[in-house]
Amino acid sequence: MAASKRAANSPIVIISAAVTLFAKAEAIERGWIPLTTTADAEAAYSAGVAQSFAQWGLTMPAGYLNSAAANYAAGTGVGQIGVNSFNSIPAASNATTTTKIQRIQLQRYIATYPDGTQAWSEWRRTGIPGILPTNFATNSTKLIPRRFTYGQNEYNLNAAGVAQAIASQGADNQDTKVWWDN
Repeated sequence: MAASKRAANSPIVIISAAVTLFAKAEAIERGWIPLTTTADAEAAYSAGVAQSFAQWGLTMPAGYLNSAAANYAAGTGVGQIGVNSFNSIPAASNATTTTKIQRIQLQRYIATYPDGTQAWSEWRRTGIPGILPTNFATNSTKLIPRRFTYGQNEYNLNAAGVAQAIASQGADNQDTKVWWDN
């Protein structure tokens, strides 16, 4: 088992090797990196999955990359997540994948654990996994927040900038998507 990642003197990972490899795989698959092939994307994806396990001191199970959960060419993802046997968290989310891009995005989402802000940003960017709101949401709309709202200091010190942002993006509430949100 790897050293604790929660100790006061633990190293902080800003962008892990796994996340970097998944970004490379996505860029190749989208055609953003010239002179590469889907085989190059699959190699980056496979290395990313291996790094995701390794960052926690775990050995990737034999055959995992050929399983339905992670097969690059034809995987189906990890199915429904978020419902426990006692149904005390009555929110199911869909982590099924139908494309290579979705498989990359799901594994990247998993690799961001336990960095909730990064995972939330990946979900907003891609819609993967298909997270659904919980029945226990405390906000008025009961939706998963899409952004932070502007603080009072922003209104006090930059009222013109806030007004311009609201004019271009929409209302200043947690349900308004930012420009790059899916």
